[in-house]
Amino acid sequence: MGRIGPAAKVAVGDLLAAMEDENWYVRGTAALASARTGPADKRVVPALIEALREEKLQVFVARALGEIGPRANAAIPALAKLAKTAKSRSKREAAEAALKKITSTGPTPQPPATPRPRR
Repeated sequence: MGRIGPAAKVAVGDLLAAMEDENWYVRGTAALASARTGPADKRVVPALIEALREEKLQVFVARALGEIGPRANAAIPALAKLAKTAKSRSKREAAEAALKKITSTGPTPQPPATPRPRR
């Protein structure tokens, strides 16, 4: 469903419910899919912030929040804490990458190319 993108936003409720599944992998993939299908849904970011508390889901959730980008700015404190305190390098890196994506204002503008002098 995550690959379908925004057209699957009708499934956000089901994805949020799947984030409560007993299987951690189901919860993690539901987190990623919810970010891809319903980033504009006001329930997604708070649910992901809550899910960030679960150690097994932290990489999944950090990636999901990063995919949402600036709309996930409410997650900045939780991601910053994870980036500083996680014992796992992969968790720290996922949190740091998400923070960059969330706080990014877009591509850095490049200066115009200087024309080469003709010989």
